Amino acid sequence: MAANATTMRDALYEAPGPKTRRKMLLGTVVSLAAVVAFLVWVVYRFWVKGQLSYRYWELFSWRSTWIYLERAQKA
Repeated sequence: MAANATTMRDALYEAPGPKTRRKMLLGTVVSLAAVVAFLVWVVYRFWVKGQLSYRYWELFSWRSTWIYLERAQKA
């Protein structure tokens, strides 16, 4: 076998070069920004409609709720 022979794995999965790394970083940053913007929009919509009111979320402050959820998770 020749010393410069490339295996199938090396040919298919070679390390990304500088351009590809920049593209991957840009894609990651843009995707993260899009996800954060979407989550901010969702929370804003909840706030506008009054869905973040304490009366809707009060049950999560009860100990019995967390005990029930813990039991359900273990099941």
